[in-house]
Amino acid sequence: MKEPSVLDVVNSISDDKSLILLDNVAAQPAKTEDLKRISELTRKRYYSRISSLIDSGIVTRIHGGEYQLTLFGKIVHEALKCIGKAAENYWKLAAIDSIESSLVFNGHRLPAEERNRIIDTLIEGNDEIKETLLGNYRSRKGKDAPQTSESKAPLQTAL
Repeated sequence: MKEPSVLDVVNSISDDKSLILLDNVAAQPAKTEDLKRISELTRKRYYSRISSLIDSGIVTRIHGGEYQLTLFGKIVHEALKCIGKAAENYWKLAAIDSIESSLVFNGHRLPAEERNRIIDTLIEGNDEIKETLLGNYRSRKGKDAPQTSESKAPLQTAL
């Protein structure tokens, strides 16, 4: 099996039926009959999608014809849950972006304490998103240098 690229992974989960398969396999090992019934896919479409999940290293077939997530698949599934939480908070995140960009446009910078307070208030109960937002702000403030065109982002490198 070759190492999957980010593009392989994204393509394998790029439709709602593949996400249904992924969620069900993540909940517990599942048999083909159950996955086909739950996803409401034809036989051909089911095998096309489950093969794509296997080829991208997300799912593996185990004894008795059941499918389960690989360790890589568990990470992908957790990342998708984080994306889902971000999507649920889209308008709140857009509001924070709007506040920050309006201040930068006017030549000011939002004080860290004020920014943290806004994030804590708006993004209530989503610690993973909060940590991502606060961590990104801390690294921009000085610990990590901003990326230049010479330094490639991990996602670009993976593609």
